[in-house]
Amino acid sequence: MDRTLSAFFDNRSDALSAADELVAIGISREHIAVVSGSDPPDAEEAAGYGTDEEKRGFFGSVADLFVPEAEELDVFREGVDRRGTTVVAKVAESQLERARGVFEKHAAVELRQH
Repeated sequence: MDRTLSAFFDNRSDALSAADELVAIGISREHIAVVSGSDPPDAEEAAGYGTDEEKRGFFGSVADLFVPEAEELDVFREGVDRRGTTVVAKVAESQLERARGVFEKHAAVELRQH
């Protein structure tokens, strides 16, 4: 069964590093969204994360990752309002602890499992 992890970062480069490491441990790039509350960077800096999501809007990205509860969307909205960067990843149960470790390693200021 897949789980959804979300992590808030104060620094976009930390968020992108975490997303890169999630891919390195075997999580599909298609199952990762990076959404920033600050001005979006150019596509090259985003390294393939979040560019389509930023065009579609934050909540469209989150909906694609199946976060069903309205209160969870409020949590994501708070992160964007704080002008930080949120990484949302759909993770297999077998990769859950490793993915949590990646977020912690890259200085996530808040980590949630949905």
